[in-house]
Amino acid sequence: FQDVLANEGVTLSKDDYYARYLGYDDAGVFRLIGAQRDIAWSERHLADLIARKASRIETLEHDISILFPGASDALRHAAAAVPIAIASGALGHEIRRVLDREGLSPLFTAIVAAEDSPASKPAPDPYLRALARLASAVHGPLAASECVAVEDSVWGLESARAAGLRT
Repeated sequence: FQDVLANEGVTLSKDDYYARYLGYDDAGVFRLIGAQRDIAWSERHLADLIARKASRIETLEHDISILFPGASDALRHAAAAVPIAIASGALGHEIRRVLDREGLSPLFTAIVAAEDSPASKPAPDPYLRALARLASAVHGPLAASECVAVEDSVWGLESARAAGLRT
């Protein structure tokens, strides 16, 4: 986001990103930043910003793991015990690229990406969609209250709780 926005003459600090924008999907981040700075980006320009961000992130993560230490092991243990899913504001191809490179794709019963949900976090939509996909995959009812969400943002926690999950 910093690199793409710098080309637009907009500065975004790391602290500002984590405090204000982390939970949003790419479109939400760019829209919110534009609105807060009185910048009216067209839908076409917004799509270009998103594409440039996707290209930049792919370049940055090309030769390194972007997972937190211990994340792979934690995911493998969780998937061995229960079906797991992803409800993310990231684009589907970005999620799958990371999972494939890390050898984690087979662990996930369902993946909900930014383009799979009508509203992004903090709305409950991503988690509701993930619950529906999990229930379909396990061929039975699945109560949100029986599920746990692990999140990295306040907006993600709000989304999961609004969908009825524990966090």
